Amino acid sequence: MMGEAIERLKALREMPDVFDIPEEVLRPLHIAATQEALDAQRPHIPVLDKRARDMGIDRVRSLDDVVPLLFAHSNYKSYPASFLAQGRWKALLQWLAMVSTPDYSDVDVEGIADIDDLLQRLWAAGYCVTTSSGTGGKLSMVPKSTGDMNRLKDFILHFREMERPLPPERQFHFFCFGPVLGTYTATSINAFTIEGFARPDSTYVLIEEPMRNVAIMRMAEMRRRMADGTATPDEIAQMEAQAAAQSEQMKERFASMADKFLELRHERVWLSAMTAQLWDLMLLARERGIERAELGPGSVITGGGGRKHLNLPDDFQEQLNDFYGTRGPAGYGMSEMSWLYPACGAGRYHVHPFAAALILDERGERLLAREGVVEGRFAFMDPTTDYRWGGLISGDKVTADFGSCPCGRKGMTILDPIRRYADINADGDKIECAGTIDAYIRGGFAQTA
Repeated sequence: MMGEAIERLKALREMPDVFDIPEEVLRPLHIAATQEALDAQRPHIPVLDKRARDMGIDRVRSLDDVVPLLFAHSNYKSYPASFLAQGRWKALLQWLAMVSTPDYSDVDVEGIADIDDLLQRLWAAGYCVTTSSGTGGKLSMVPKSTGDMNRLKDFILHFREMERPLPPERQFHFFCFGPVLGTYTATSINAFTIEGFARPDSTYVLIEEPMRNVAIMRMAEMRRRMADGTATPDEIAQMEAQAAAQSEQMKERFASMADKFLELRHERVWLSAMTAQLWDLMLLARERGIERAELGPGSVITGGGGRKHLNLPDDFQEQLNDFYGTRGPAGYGMSEMSWLYPACGAGRYHVHPFAAALILDERGERLLAREGVVEGRFAFMDPTTDYRWGGLISGDKVTADFGSCPCGRKGMTILDPIRRYADINADGDKIECAGTIDAYIRGGFAQTA
């Protein structure tokens, strides 16, 4: 059962402008709601209980008390890899029960062939476990309730309310350069957006098949084996043939969608694409002599994802902005968050009031001052989540402003650029809490892993 402060946070959704609430008003509510979430979830999440006992925290009197209780983003992929490789589905559910409130005893694991089968069983039982891309070889598995997903859907359907009212009336020529089926968080967002805004007679999707996690993980594993020299020539040849066939199919679909987009671009279109697709679409248009998209009035672009490991020039965002007539990415978020932070007319990302955004030092040990402009590691505490502890430390280095935004709103904002510590530091990213929690999880499986 949710507490009074948590319900008050959720009720902020009904305010005329949820981004115009100053920090000093929200802070007491975030502290009280975090205490309610701790009391409710600690008895059911062993990792959280262990962390609270180790740190000697029973009461949350300030946001400083929240920091030692935050999980690292890597903790949702802290299961032993052998569980997936050996099909040990009961053990994987046991791990899931260590990081979330359900015990998953009602999930039938008989006849499960792979991780996608298991995820389908979880969703059928009401456990909406969403996943990250898995391109690093391991999936993040983030447990969410149907209530969590419904709140995400409500948010997506009202995402553009920040600058102008945009009712979900299926009024756009819709181009989704990605998947709409699967457990990857972005697929749910794509599906919700199409349901609300896409014209049924003019919807175009690049990947119509369900996004299968097992295929992505196999490719990541093969790349690892190729790098360390353990992959056989036959395995490499088979993978390259499959990749070439898939690439050719995607090229054909991309070209077909690009043709239709360029044909309709002067009308009211919605373009949903990651940075790589936005870049490729721009290059194709330039090849045809189209220097600017000149989208129709009221058009919308969502997606983004940043540069990450893409081979793009330093001014890639400026080029994209110039071509599409945008100010930058439409929002900031990550798979583990319940909300995206939308960008305002001034090009800043506005923090939702339902969760406390926390700016920490690089090691993730100390909360930085919550006034003025502050640079540090991004973290958050979301007390509104049902199945998982909503406190998480990210791998992102951000600049936050606790003062008023140039757009006139009083709420906290995140500024561009947003960078990853793993890309900044030569020795990778280091979060102090990650090692201790991972060690505890490994200890819990010492006899079975």
